[in-house]
Amino acid sequence: MYQERMVIELSNLAYNLRFYRENAGLTQGELAEHLNISRSTLSKWERNHQEPSLRDVIVLCDFFQISLDQLVGRKQKKRKQETLQEIQSTYDFIDNPLNDNAHSLLLFLKEYPKIENQLQQLSKLPSKSQKKLLPLIQALLEKAVAMEK
Repeated sequence: MYQERMVIELSNLAYNLRFYRENAGLTQGELAEHLNISRSTLSKWERNHQEPSLRDVIVLCDFFQISLDQLVGRKQKKRKQETLQEIQSTYDFIDNPLNDNAHSLLLFLKEYPKIENQLQQLSKLPSKSQKKLLPLIQALLEKAVAMEK
């Protein structure tokens, strides 16, 4: 079981490494240059064909300013109240505390960083573009929910 978990976390590392690189707007060549490694080495890491050394993983975490758990996609089990306090302090929700629905939504986004990234991109679009896309997104979500029932 331990070995299975390690394989899963290393494949998460490959996916997350690419996600954080693309989110930073960097090509493989640009990131490789920052890390002082070859582009082919970075490509092997992202395709899970080679494992980065512990030193390289630490350098990656420092570069992206993320924790090791975030890079390997390891979920930390926190109590709901601890998570809420962390989010409230990070986003300064002192005057408007989060409710259970907001907590569930934030945990969902944390679990699926690609969706979070896409929603962030949507939020950066002009208001007019957002208003055009929202009915389409809402219809898609309503259909997906209806299919699950």
